[in-house]
Amino acid sequence: MTAATCIGEPVSWLRLERLALAELDAPTAAAVRAHLDACAACAGAFARIADDARPLPRLPAVEPRGAWARWRLAIGGVALAAGAAVALVALRPAAVAPPPPGGVRVKGAGVVVVRLVRERDGVIAFDPDDVRDADRWKVELTCAPGGAAWVDVAVVQGRDVAFPLAPQQIGCGNAVAVPGAFRITDGAAEVCVALAPRAPDREKLRGGAREGVVCRRLAAGK
Repeated sequence: MTAATCIGEPVSWLRLERLALAELDAPTAAAVRAHLDACAACAGAFARIADDARPLPRLPAVEPRGAWARWRLAIGGVALAAGAAVALVALRPAAVAPPPPGGVRVKGAGVVVVRLVRERDGVIAFDPDDVRDADRWKVELTCAPGGAAWVDVAVVQGRDVAFPLAPQQIGCGNAVAVPGAFRITDGAAEVCVALAPRAPDREKLRGGAREGVVCRRLAAGK
């Protein structure tokens, strides 16, 4: 969205997301909606954000299976407790030259580095270590321009696995934001980002697939 396509001053991405999440005060929300009624460019941006910026509900329990279950049970209980040490880890097969922390190798994209972005009370934090219900989250990817990778985001809480965003192909660049924002409710969680040359298979992720997956453990914030 640019000023050239807007009837006046474009509404910021952050303000549109806060409107979608009903976080603006009544006068501000009314002013933004009045602008959207008259501006097709901003209204179109808001429609896309409204589809993406939705709470992540608690899901029915899903019995873990296979290698995924063994991995989660091995690191879950203690690592996800409040105040636990946090580490960004790449789940990958053995490689002669491993990618940097938070990165994986993807055919057609090279090394892709993942960064988790949190917005809390208007303050942006990169790769934070805790989560609150009111936080909003985005994922950023960095890889060499000219490549592309498919990305899917999974949130793990105990035995529950949820996918808050649609799988999508992202063109490489520096700190490219994956479209869509999401929330994580009900405390501690693990955010896992699957990267692949084609749309990741969610059933394989549930069943224990590790290749091309980067996860970050988040303790419950106080």
